[in-house]
Amino acid sequence: MLDPNEVSLFRAFNAKRVAERGADELIGIAKGVIADGIIADTEARFLIDWMDANSRVACEWPFNVLYARLSDAITDGHLDLAEQRDLLDLLRDLTGGRMDEGFPQNKSTQLPLDSPPPNIIFQNRNFCFTGRLSFGTRSECCGLTNRLGGNVLDTIRKDLNYLVIGIYGSNDWIHSTHGRKIEKAVEYRTMGCDLAIISEEHWFSHVGAQMNPNNS
Repeated sequence: MLDPNEVSLFRAFNAKRVAERGADELIGIAKGVIADGIIADTEARFLIDWMDANSRVACEWPFNVLYARLSDAITDGHLDLAEQRDLLDLLRDLTGGRMDEGFPQNKSTQLPLDSPPPNIIFQNRNFCFTGRLSFGTRSECCGLTNRLGGNVLDTIRKDLNYLVIGIYGSNDWIHSTHGRKIEKAVEYRTMGCDLAIISEEHWFSHVGAQMNPNNS
């Protein structure tokens, strides 16, 4: 028989697995909703009802962002054109693409990116990479960062300055569009840490500007 501590650990582990399955299910539902490029009132209400019934998922980032925006938009019981467009953009950011693109290779979520994207300083700044990178191997991207004076970390820490999100989700991510590094970085940023979350494209544009200053 399990002792009380073992029972508590088992319950926590099981709750975590349930939440992770729910997150994957919600991403799948969201992809279906945006398949035709339209979000109807009934679809918005279905998403709200699903998250009300799966509150553990609805309280976690990035789904808490979706829940809040849906709740605000559907308050009067009807989505106007501007609200439909806003929610479509949000769902596309959440799922990492459009159904008409076939969701190639699980594109990364765009939700956590700093907007507007910040200017990047390399010298003595800490960088971390996540996802699959399209501009080169992880080793090559780390090497470029090091050459420009930056430090590359393997994990998310409070002294991290930039988390660079690769354009494609990694098979190692807990969900198809976002992973633990992004979740932890969002948590630290919310706590007030000087941490920017940027796209691979934004990082690479600054690499090019630093290496070819006469062309920038």
